[in-house]
Amino acid sequence: MNIRPPAQIDWLVAAVGAQAALSFIESAGGRRLWVPAKWVGSAFAATYGGDIAVRVGVDHRTVVRTQARYPKKECPRRSWRVDTGQMNLF
Repeated sequence: MNIRPPAQIDWLVAAVGAQAALSFIESAGGRRLWVPAKWVGSAFAATYGGDIAVRVGVDHRTVVRTQARYPKKECPRRSWRVDTGQMNLF
């Protein structure tokens, strides 16, 4: 039986293999990780391995370009709900 990985992690499985990718996801899944642009000798590379550090890491310019490509959406502000029966505290 051959199970294909989901599209979200297919790039990682193709780069490092299924076992290494699943080990990484099990140990770090759901957490935000700081991956240094210069990963050689970093704590991230020591913990997860150089193959994953190379594939997961991005530099600051990549983040800035990605943010510029997708403009920030302003969230609509809801007005405060005011209880007319309560006295003003401020």
